Amino acid sequence: MTRCLPRGTCTLPASTILIKLLVAILHGVLGVVLLYVNSRLGWWQVSPAVNYATLGAEYYLLFMCGTNLLLNIYRIIGYEVSEFFDAPAFATSPHSLWRRWNIPMHEWLRDNVYLQITGRKRLYTGIPLVFVASGLCHGYTVSLASCTTNGFMLIFFMIQSCVYVLSMLLHDLLSGHITDYKRRKDLAVIKWALTMASVIVPGFLFVHNMDRVFLLHEFWILQYLTLR
Repeated sequence: MTRCLPRGTCTLPASTILIKLLVAILHGVLGVVLLYVNSRLGWWQVSPAVNYATLGAEYYLLFMCGTNLLLNIYRIIGYEVSEFFDAPAFATSPHSLWRRWNIPMHEWLRDNVYLQITGRKRLYTGIPLVFVASGLCHGYTVSLASCTTNGFMLIFFMIQSCVYVLSMLLHDLLSGHITDYKRRKDLAVIKWALTMASVIVPGFLFVHNMDRVFLLHEFWILQYLTLR
């Protein structure tokens, strides 16, 4: 999905690549620290909700670290690589969030699903179909990797499709009734919080299936307890 084209030299300035590498390393450090603190304090034992919340944060930090390190190592050795993520944690709307998350997959679904639906049907038909296709792809991948099958991934992405459409309708409504709706910084904080909540609240469905593939807590915490 990511384009890697041989180039004679790097297409990005060395300073930009260095910053991206440092940000990737910071994500990794934060992920490992959260894992360590979790193992020391036993947060995973408090409740399933706390376990899924910390697990989701650890997956995000470590995944961001791994993908960004790999992409920028490719750039250092002279390849042109398209971005995989664009700071999704700073999105202030579901539209912005999913445009920033897994950019190659977003572009493929846009070109091969969304743009195949014409006219006004795109909002109520194209967008749900995009999320259903994404949910089926994720569910199929998880089923292959874990030898289990459930509909959690599909349900998660169907919820996201509803949130996405409703947020667009609400955005249009508020834009007509609130002056400078798009530019107001106080509203940006509220929009960011609601956007993050729309993913985090149903996110246990996603994390539950991820935990079947990457046994992060089971491996790390058991290793820690064994060493003790």
